Amino acid sequence: MEKTEKPYLKYSEQVKAYKFQVHIVNPTSTDYNRVVKETGGYTFFDDELVNTSVFIKEMGSLPPNSTLLVDESDLGERDFTIWYNFDLYKGDEEKAERITYRLVPFKH
Repeated sequence: MEKTEKPYLKYSEQVKAYKFQVHIVNPTSTDYNRVVKETGGYTFFDDELVNTSVFIKEMGSLPPNSTLLVDESDLGERDFTIWYNFDLYKGDEEKAERITYRLVPFKH
């Protein structure tokens, strides 16, 4: 049986610079001509759920065997659970492939 690879998200930290990055990695031969990011966050404060705003952004294309930086922020943002939905479009197809990703808060 042949192994099928799909795009995935990769998280990295630069502790000395006090920042983190999230990249979409495309290890396939598929050319995604459009990437749309939807993101937001939430946390609990005094036992109350606090949601951030939701943002939608066109991220450009994701060529075969490439990466795309989709988020970069300071590590202080990691007090929230940050969620991402990425829709990856091929050619003129109307239906997208979806990648969902969630960063959970640091434990203090």
